[in-house]
Amino acid sequence: MTQEAFDRGDWQAVINAHRLETHDAGEWLRYGSALLHTLEPGPEAGKQQQQAALAFVQAQREGASTGAVAAAQRQAMITSLRQVLELVGIPGPTDQQPPTPLRRVLLVLGMHRSGTSALAGLLCQQGIQAPPYPDVGDPHNPTGYWEPRQLRAFHNSLLESAQSIWEDPLLPVLPWQPQHLEMALADLENALEADFPSTDPQAVALIKDPRQCRLLPLWTALFAQRPFQVAVVLAVRQPQAVAASLVSRDQLPLDRALLLWLSHTLEAERATHQLLGLVLSYEQLLQDPTAAVQRCQQLVGLPITTPAAEQQLQTLDRAYAVV
Repeated sequence: MTQEAFDRGDWQAVINAHRLETHDAGEWLRYGSALLHTLEPGPEAGKQQQQAALAFVQAQREGASTGAVAAAQRQAMITSLRQVLELVGIPGPTDQQPPTPLRRVLLVLGMHRSGTSALAGLLCQQGIQAPPYPDVGDPHNPTGYWEPRQLRAFHNSLLESAQSIWEDPLLPVLPWQPQHLEMALADLENALEADFPSTDPQAVALIKDPRQCRLLPLWTALFAQRPFQVAVVLAVRQPQAVAASLVSRDQLPLDRALLLWLSHTLEAERATHQLLGLVLSYEQLLQDPTAAVQRCQQLVGLPITTPAAEQQLQTLDRAYAVV
């Protein structure tokens, strides 16, 4: 296995064991890294550098993210530089870590008008990390939606690329075939890093956008490629109440509003049922907001607090009254 040889730093063994027919992105990353680690001055150096570059391109074709490729290249070059400096008697540089990438996330999923904004607002006031530039409110929700701006824009652009919008209950098949998946993942990763540019490794970042319920296959592909610790809260509300709110706010037909509730809820549950999570009803949030917050804190391993949540919820929840 090239992984075992890579772990013990046997770069030549990684190169010798590499299979050109493999479709494993990790193998191509290890092969490219091994080529850089064994790079020596001479007439073959240019050819070996070209081989390494082609290996990283193939890794991306097989599904590796741009961040993973950049990290592999950076680590190989730092190691090579340290070795050269040590040969001439100069102490090698200390590793300078780049900004810590996002590692721990809490997804707040749920249909529009299901209490996701109220829940997100409470959690961000009690230790969960909010996006640094959350969107402002509007007449329908004066206290804001607590949605990361770049991720929401990316979700909308992805729906538009499929000639769809959030209120389409029959979401068409999105262009996630292999030739498009790489680009979509890169765009998603860029939006994520733009909304959360620097994260404390102990922090838990809150990602909330109801559109995400329909786009979770792309998110789960990203989670499979990067070392995320993911927890999920699925916020649910009585479908009749959600539909009434959508009819009032968006003038949607009642049957479409009910179908939207069903599609968002089922797709969110189906895509995340293997992840660590809990289901929280809007009625539970109203009845005991402190207990709701504490359940979420326990889920992600944060210290339990006792917020004055009832007073906060009174403000956060104004937009949900159906008139």
